[in-house]
Amino acid sequence: MKFFVFIFVLIDFVLLDVSIWDGKNYNKEIILKLMPYIYKNFSTIFNSSNTNDRLKKDIKIFDHIIFKNVLIYPIDVTRISSENNGIHIYSLHNGIQIIFTTNSKLESLHFTYDAYCHLTSCEIGLFLYTNYNLNGGSDLIKNQYLQYINVIYVKLIKSSNEYLLAKIKIKANHFPLMLCPFKNWVAKESMLEFHSNEENGIQFDKLNKRNILVPIYERNEGENKYKCGNLKYLDGEILDIGFELEISKNLLEDLKVRKIDIYKDSLVCSTGDKEADFYHFLYNDNNKTNIKMKFIDIKSLKNVSLYHNNKIYLYNIFNDQIVKLKNYGFTNITKGDSIEVPRIEPSCVIHIKPIHGKLVLKRIDSKYIDMEKNFLSDIKIWYIKENLLDKNIQFECEIEIENKIVRLSVENFYKETFKVSLLFDDGSIKGREIKDIKFTRDFNNFGKYECKLEPVIGNNLYNDSEKIQRLSFETIPAQEDMFREVLKWSNDSQINIKCKINLENFAKIINMKVLINYEHIYDRLNKKDRKYFSEKDNYVIFKHRKLVKKNIEKANFECFYKSQNGVKFSIKNKGTMVDNETKSNEGNLFNNNNITLVISIASITIILILVIIVVTEIVVIRKAKKKNELHHKDSKKDKEKRIEKNRKEKSDLESSDSSGKSLESIVKISKISNTRKFSKTHRYYIK
Repeated sequence: MKFFVFIFVLIDFVLLDVSIWDGKNYNKEIILKLMPYIYKNFSTIFNSSNTNDRLKKDIKIFDHIIFKNVLIYPIDVTRISSENNGIHIYSLHNGIQIIFTTNSKLESLHFTYDAYCHLTSCEIGLFLYTNYNLNGGSDLIKNQYLQYINVIYVKLIKSSNEYLLAKIKIKANHFPLMLCPFKNWVAKESMLEFHSNEENGIQFDKLNKRNILVPIYERNEGENKYKCGNLKYLDGEILDIGFELEISKNLLEDLKVRKIDIYKDSLVCSTGDKEADFYHFLYNDNNKTNIKMKFIDIKSLKNVSLYHNNKIYLYNIFNDQIVKLKNYGFTNITKGDSIEVPRIEPSCVIHIKPIHGKLVLKRIDSKYIDMEKNFLSDIKIWYIKENLLDKNIQFECEIEIENKIVRLSVENFYKETFKVSLLFDDGSIKGREIKDIKFTRDFNNFGKYECKLEPVIGNNLYNDSEKIQRLSFETIPAQEDMFREVLKWSNDSQINIKCKINLENFAKIINMKVLINYEHIYDRLNKKDRKYFSEKDNYVIFKHRKLVKKNIEKANFECFYKSQNGVKFSIKNKGTMVDNETKSNEGNLFNNNNITLVISIASITIILILVIIVVTEIVVIRKAKKKNELHHKDSKKDKEKRIEKNRKEKSDLESSDSSGKSLESIVKISKISNTRKFSKTHRYYIK
């Protein structure tokens, strides 16, 4: 990396023909006189011969020259008070002094013997000196001027590391809007920066980012100061910049606070006012060591979070001084021994009444938590299902606002006043704070929980905390068979039928029932059955050896519990003799084989019957088809015979007529013939 930087600098030197000015080669003495900006009743002389410190960083503000080893010139402002409203630095016999002014281009360099640092701007940092009269900054740059007799870096210093520009008097809670130094308070070319503590204020184009309009108040109660920001020098050192405050504590002078219902009222001083007619600043003094005032843009209220115990200061936008600043900006105007500084008093203060909220438990993964009401107490019930077992799940408690406001953001209304932690009742006085929970099958982490409301600062809750509904809940198994144990015994001595008396400090046994061989039930609450139960080492034990019939094959037993808050639930378990289980399995296997055999035989029988039916049907169809063919053939032969016979009879009739037979004989012959023909035909169909 260093190699590439070297190459870059080398190319810069070669191609751009940059000259080097080294401060170690110039010893011209520079004498400066420090005076207060007003009340100039004293002065202090500073001499460059009293300092040997030099900047380690090179300075390049012109393309044609680089300044190295620039002398650091500290000016101690300890004697300057806040009532002096700034400083005046005067150059004594040093040649022509060149300084950089704010919002000026390099061509507009300031050739002067005077430099100032006050509310409007601060002219410190890089100072250049020459013996030649130049025609402004443009001439210096155009001619690539190199003849500097000295170059110094002026920095203000003070043992307290803070420089207070002015003293401001404030009546009680009447916090005025005033100008503070902002980003362009110092010139960028002077090689120092101003870092503002407050980006959130009123800015006008005419102020050119040299100043910002903000409320002046104590950030730290009792400090009597307001810090606007800090100067950061090229050598890394910092100097705080601000004002000294003189605050009257007379309560009679307090500005009255008007309480409003945020769901019904507008953010105005009185009925008939418009919100757009005011600048709004949120005032939050919950933390007395970090009091805040934040500007609210009324045009985008949805992006503004309103907080509990906040007051809102309103300033009329039509105030004469605000109008002047907006139209003309600000320049120091000295009147006698004072400076006329804009000051806008608040029109009113409003206070938001507390709103209703409730404590809720949320999963970090945003999955829903379903809690049920407990009609026996205010402690809710959370039934834990099997899918939540043996998993680390992260939770957090939050304050949820019950009624949302469309035009304002109140989701975090109590965030700066209260904090909420999740506590597990482990039997100790305070409980155990937890972030994640793992419910296990041995009842670990089952029990009572509480979302605990505490103040962010101090130990005492505000009375307004009563507006927040508290949350306590118990975790209870959702299903009675979630923790079912299946016990196996190989002999009578291994039989162990028992229930825990206490479950992890959250539930206690109230009953136990035992079912032996699906025949006899023994109930611990039943007087005649109590002899079969005893308590030992946190267990209720079923004394099976006292049974008349001691041959136990199967045992089902249920443990009944009641939580600290009256919620009842049970756990079912089962025990089996291994030999009985084996026989049962063998019997089941035999029965299963029989069923399989029967199904197989039935299936084969059905298939055989279907085959026989199909074959029979085919045979019948074939016989019927053959019979039809024969019938068709015989009918054809009979028809041919009848035609031949009719033809013959006709021939005989003609012969008889010619031989003189009587009509009766012809008729008789015809009848006989027809009768025979009918009989023949009839016999054929019968056959």
